[in-house]
Amino acid sequence: MVYLIEGPDGAGKTSLASQLINILGTSTYVHRTNKTDAMSNNELLNYYAELLRSSTKDLVVDRCWVSTYIYGRVLKNRDEPFPLEMVYELEQMSRRRGAMYIFATAPTQTLVKRCLARGDNLFEDPAIFGAISTMYNWFFNECPHQIPVLRWQV
Repeated sequence: MVYLIEGPDGAGKTSLASQLINILGTSTYVHRTNKTDAMSNNELLNYYAELLRSSTKDLVVDRCWVSTYIYGRVLKNRDEPFPLEMVYELEQMSRRRGAMYIFATAPTQTLVKRCLARGDNLFEDPAIFGAISTMYNWFFNECPHQIPVLRWQV
């Protein structure tokens, strides 16, 4: 099984991932790092495809290609936006592994408060959080998916 935990900063993804790992026992945990931000779209596609192919245990992924897609569009921090077609290609690959999205979310003010409390001042502007939350809601509520989506709100 593959658990793809997604959502904006401050939504509790890492806490949820830790709980899942404790419950599952033997699993592989992957936390998307800044190194994936520097990858080209093809490198990123290959990175996640290999991750999905190579892991034989349950896989808990704390942020995946969805974050690259959403944050890249809101923050415009990628040279080339990660295309929705590649998101769906990775979704199809993950479906073969019995994957599901877990959409971690919270009200915008809660997200801002949590991030500021942990010293993350990157998103002090609530408008940025609003745009990110809107994109996540659009992606998980309006777009069709090939794998189940579970909404988790603290």
